[in-house]
Amino acid sequence: LACPCHFSVFDLAQKGKVLNGPAPRGPVTFELKVADGRVTVLKMEGER
Repeated sequence: LACPCHFSVFDLAQKGKVLNGPAPRGPVTFELKVADGRVTVLKMEGER
């Protein structure tokens, strides 16, 4: 995943590990549940 705003690159297969760029940490991640056409956030990980 590449961020065009900050020019950082992240590996989503490794929980958003920073591969390149000025980002000090990976992006916030969310555990989601999709049921009956609705998306629910179950858990948020990482700093904002």
